[in-house]
Amino acid sequence: MILQASRKEQQRAPERRFREPSDDERCRLYDFYELIHASPFGRSKKRTLMTVALGEEPWSWRVVGISVAAIQAIARNDFNHPAHQLARDHIVPRAQTYDEIFSGALLPLDCWWSLVWENDRTRLLTQDEHHRRQRLTRVIEIDPALGFFMDAPTAGWYHSRRREGEFVRCLAINEGIEW
Repeated sequence: MILQASRKEQQRAPERRFREPSDDERCRLYDFYELIHASPFGRSKKRTLMTVALGEEPWSWRVVGISVAAIQAIARNDFNHPAHQLARDHIVPRAQTYDEIFSGALLPLDCWWSLVWENDRTRLLTQDEHHRRQRLTRVIEIDPALGFFMDAPTAGWYHSRRREGEFVRCLAINEGIEW
């Protein structure tokens, strides 16, 4: 099921169109990785710099799944974003990814990018699932190319009732999820 953004939404937020980075963009990001890797900075500062470099892109923090509990939270909020109830959760923790790319020798471009790309996948969970206070409910896969829950410019992600809300409503119905 593919839902299209309205013309007004496309004009307001053209960055919401998912696309993978070009070869040139990957090379520029790799150049930054090389500089950070060679720097005398500690692990924490290297992680912060890499997070900034990889953030705010149409492909970063891409959501590849949503938990049943997150669907229910959105549904109970009339398919609007329920404030302070959801979180994007990296399947592989970012700290683990950054430890891998900054410990040891500089990784070759293809190896570095494969690791960063694969490990940047996220799933939309409730805060309780994210903080492991609640057992993770079933996660339904989402094709990130559909462009739902894309990274917002400052923090969080885009969620409109018309677009993401309708997508979640259809998921709930198709999956037989009660709210």
